[in-house]
Amino acid sequence: MKYLGIFLLLSLLSRGVYSHMQMKNPLPIKSPLDPLNTGNLRDVNYKNPLWANGSDYPCKGYLGQPFRAAADYKAGNEYEMSIDQNTATHLGGSCQFSLSYDNGKSFRVIKSVIGGCPLPLAYKFKIPSTAPSGKAIFAWTWFNRIGNREMYMNCAYVTVSGGSGDGFDSLPEIFKANVALQTRCATLENLDVVFPDPGSVVEFGPGGEGPPNRGIENCTSSAGGASGQKPQPSTQAPQSPPVASTTPPTDVPGGPVPQQSPAPPDQASPSPNASSNPSPNPSLDVGGQSPAAPPAADPAPGNPGTCTAGDIKCDSSSTWSMCSGDGTHHIPMGAVATGTACKDGKMAPQ
Repeated sequence: MKYLGIFLLLSLLSRGVYSHMQMKNPLPIKSPLDPLNTGNLRDVNYKNPLWANGSDYPCKGYLGQPFRAAADYKAGNEYEMSIDQNTATHLGGSCQFSLSYDNGKSFRVIKSVIGGCPLPLAYKFKIPSTAPSGKAIFAWTWFNRIGNREMYMNCAYVTVSGGSGDGFDSLPEIFKANVALQTRCATLENLDVVFPDPGSVVEFGPGGEGPPNRGIENCTSSAGGASGQKPQPSTQAPQSPPVASTTPPTDVPGGPVPQQSPAPPDQASPSPNASSNPSPNPSLDVGGQSPAAPPAADPAPGNPGTCTAGDIKCDSSSTWSMCSGDGTHHIPMGAVATGTACKDGKMAPQ
């Protein structure tokens, strides 16, 4: 009994102390890791999740800070984001990378990671060639697998150059849950969220198998979750959590610009000058953006224009798509997991 008590105590301590996360690259607004943020310009509790009532959505309420780009991106190029390693991943979860051009009114998903996020503490992502040029907000959102039901959101000011802006609004809207003023949608403990509409760029980690909408409840749209979808296979296993914060955010004007270079070695450095980009706006507003339209997709064979929610379609032996929750289209899911192949609408070992 003595050892059991010690084990339970250590488990509780680990859940409360180590489960918080913060983005390191690009440096978020008011990040304590930014050497240019001093005094009230830094949030020493930055690792905390959003408030459960959602009053500090989006971006911890920090979008009133003066624009200071933490990174300069070129549309079509690949970059790396990273998480501060002075944290514990606690069985991971699922996360998304998004961009906003209207000061946080809407965020368009450019990549989803289903399962095991953020176990590697670093991820590659590509700025879509369709991304508009100008000032933007890069957001990393995370839904932890175990621990309190929370939504983590870190946001960095960035600039984007060389993008066309054509079709960017058709990317899916960011998924929201566990923020009461924004949505009734909530995540379930011990399950990695399978996003209702993850977009066309998806990476699967441990625990990423399952049907669309697994791990969520009370969700009524793809941006806040969706309901009523059928189970479906995938490939991988789980990883860890976070815990809630009670410290309210404090907004203070920001200082000068820290420069952070994109990570990947296989590309040219992006232009650091945002002012040369077409139609940047200090308020980040490049026009109101409407809710995301689902990606165009092929109808299920033998059933023109419809498919069964959660069903798999093999685009090839190595790539696959999944039927959307409303049964109207297939969502491209990318490559199958290593060691498996897609055949006859199923994942099978090679």
